Amino acid sequence: VQSVDFSSAMLTKLETRLGDVTNITTVECDGQDLPFEDDRFDLGVSMFGMMFFPNPSAGFSELRRVCKPGARVCVGTWATFERSELLQTLIAVLLPSFPELAEHGGPVLAIEEELETAMRDGGFSGVNVRAITRPFRAPDVSTFWSAVKGSFAGVVAIREATDPDSFDQAEQEILARLYEKFEGPISLDSTALLGFATA
Repeated sequence: VQSVDFSSAMLTKLETRLGDVTNITTVECDGQDLPFEDDRFDLGVSMFGMMFFPNPSAGFSELRRVCKPGARVCVGTWATFERSELLQTLIAVLLPSFPELAEHGGPVLAIEEELETAMRDGGFSGVNVRAITRPFRAPDVSTFWSAVKGSFAGVVAIREATDPDSFDQAEQEILARLYEKFEGPISLDSTALLGFATA
């Protein structure tokens, strides 16, 4: 199993969680230019990554290239902000500290038809896109923010692009906003799109 990401921090987090698992190798690389030979993999999975690519079509083409003919593929993306309490909350608490987020607009590949078309255009067949809504739960604000800071790609990217002192200051502002919104346990619905297909 090859696990790839452009973020060394995300890969390091995975490596610390693997424990005694020895059949997973991490590779820091660009998903639009994968360092693997053609027709290598029996299964290809991209979870909440393709939507951040500057050129998602290149990502789909690369995923198709490295998968064997007949391989199964799953691509996950976030649905639109309107369908996600979680994303709405994150934008509300992040935007005052990181106003540049407004320049990025909403998530791409966030509508079923968009994801289906992108997968077909990338060379996949039998495409089936499903919307799945689940709650994101945390017992308190501190646990919620810790999970978001360590695992949400957009927040990880902000953290890596910001000097530590500035991020620490912004983090205190973000936590203050979260404490204003929530007392006790947090439960926020979020909708993801999962696209299943065959290479």
